Amino acid sequence: KEKFKEYNGQLFITTHNFNFLNLLKDFHSNSNDEVRFFLLKRISRNNNARYPVLENLPYTLRKFRSEYNYLFSILHAFYEEKDKSDFEFLYILPNIARRFLEAYLFMKYPDGSKYKEKCESFFSGADPGQRESTLKLLDEYSHEESTDHILEFPDITELEKSIKFILEILEKKDKEHYDSLCNSLRKQN
Repeated sequence: KEKFKEYNGQLFITTHNFNFLNLLKDFHSNSNDEVRFFLLKRISRNNNARYPVLENLPYTLRKFRSEYNYLFSILHAFYEEKDKSDFEFLYILPNIARRFLEAYLFMKYPDGSKYKEKCESFFSGADPGQRESTLKLLDEYSHEESTDHILEFPDITELEKSIKFILEILEKKDKEHYDSLCNSLRKQN
C-alpha cells in the first residue's frame, strides 16, 4: 500500500488471486485516483484455439468480496423487496438460501457436524413449525431427489416466510455478523 502511495504514474498489476484483488480494491476504494480493473478473458474458437480478450472487470466481481457476500445481498434484497413476485432470482432463491445457510453454518459451527445438526443448533428456540417448513423448502427445491418439484415452483409466500425466518434468526443470534453483512452492502453501493 505504501508503494502505491509513492507511485505517480501508470501501474499495471496482474493476479490470479481473488484475495489479492480484493486487497487492491480496498486500497483504492476511498481514494480519488482513477483506478480501473480488468479481466483477461480466454475465448475458445471452434477449432479449439484460444485467444485473450481484455474486458472491464464484471460488475459482480467488482462489487462483491465473496460468494457469501453476494448470496447475502440477494437474500437481503428479496427480504426488502416490496413486490416479491417480480424478484429477478425468484426461481433459484431456494438454492441461494440453502447455499448461504450452508456457508454461514460452516463458519459458525466448524466442528465437522452435519448440515442437519448445524441447522438444529442454529434454529434452536425458534418456531418449530416454521423451522420445519423452511428446511423442507430448502431441501426440496435445492437438493432435488424426485422430479416432483422440478415441475413446480415454491409458493412465493412460503419463500418470503422462509427467507425472513432465516435472516431474522441470523440477526437475533449473531447480530454483529448480520449488521456487518448489511453494512457491507451499503459500502458497495
